[in-house]
Amino acid sequence: MIPEVWRRDKPLAATGGLMFVALIVVLFIAPFDERTLLGLNVWVKPVKFLASVGVFVWTLAWFMPYVAWPAWLRGIVSWGVSGAMILENSLHVMHAARGVPSHLNFETALDARIFQAMGNTIGVNTAYLASFALMLFARPSEWPRPPYLWAFRIGVLLLLAGSLEGMLMISNGAHAVGLPDGGPGLRFVNFSTEGGDLRVAHLLGLHGFQVLPLFALWVRRRSPELDDAGQTRIVLGFGVFYILVTALLFSQAMAGRPVLPV
Repeated sequence: MIPEVWRRDKPLAATGGLMFVALIVVLFIAPFDERTLLGLNVWVKPVKFLASVGVFVWTLAWFMPYVAWPAWLRGIVSWGVSGAMILENSLHVMHAARGVPSHLNFETALDARIFQAMGNTIGVNTAYLASFALMLFARPSEWPRPPYLWAFRIGVLLLLAGSLEGMLMISNGAHAVGLPDGGPGLRFVNFSTEGGDLRVAHLLGLHGFQVLPLFALWVRRRSPELDDAGQTRIVLGFGVFYILVTALLFSQAMAGRPVLPV
């Protein structure tokens, strides 16, 4: 798979590789660092972001050739997303090394400027993703087949929704609703068990970009007797279901209710 990702989009492939190398380094460091933030090891957040971004950029690299727009235009998106993600995760790792929160941190002028830079980076990345979504909807290539194409389209819309929800958390000043950030949460992900947590729908939206295409592949292998139209209907149905679940979790968080009360 890795050589194929490299062949399809070198900037995104290299960025994903960098994320996974950094992830291995951070996983090695974490057990030897006893510092905590909000009840978790300081390196937990970089671990989650490095893994998530690594998967994200490799998925984007895999899809990029399916867009029939000029190579230079696709290159702008590839390099733009790569630069934004490298900067974002570098700041996450730097904050973990300092032992301070990376998000919503206004303790010092430097922390405030860094957080503003991170917010701007996410805004820029979202704009690049919107451009990619426009490419995918406006002018798809001859391949892939309709079930995969619609899985990609729904997935990138969910990805955009997840990115916008991340911006909502920034404007909200917290990811928790109805209580301060921190407190009891589910193991590792730390989703609140006492109040609403916007990160649940955020996570589901971001990774719909992987879930929908994988589901389309599963349908293809599970039901080869169905034609493209039949498989597309199944993919669209699952996409609607996934969107509704994500919307439900978002509304639940906004109402201040935990996803899994304990």
